[in-house]
Amino acid sequence: MLIRRFFVVVALLAAAGCAIEGQDAPALTGPSELSLSLGLTATPDFIKTDAFSTVVATALSIDGAPLAGIGLRLRVFNGGGTLSATSGTTDGAGRFTVIYTPPGGETLATIEVTPIADNAQNQRVRTVTISVRN
Repeated sequence: MLIRRFFVVVALLAAAGCAIEGQDAPALTGPSELSLSLGLTATPDFIKTDAFSTVVATALSIDGAPLAGIGLRLRVFNGGGTLSATSGTTDGAGRFTVIYTPPGGETLATIEVTPIADNAQNQRVRTVTISVRN
């Protein structure tokens, strides 16, 4: 009797599973960062108070090819100092380069870059830290 109930339950579940229709994916909207690899480097990342650092944002496609024309915003998030530019677009090599100048005293500065797009809620910020010492 228990085995019969088991087979009845399995048959009902199998029949119910056959009635489920496939789901359609929603239409895609963009721009999407899923195919964008965005990196941020500072060279050097340890500088003296009277020096500067070159900050490079690099945009690559999902297959590693450089992406030209990607709009970017950069800012000094904390630690002070200035950037030679706070927005721009990547060049043919997928790079956007700015110069960081420290505030004059010792600090630990964090620079962040964000791609420019319509949906700011889904933007991922990339950061790099520069140590400034006497």
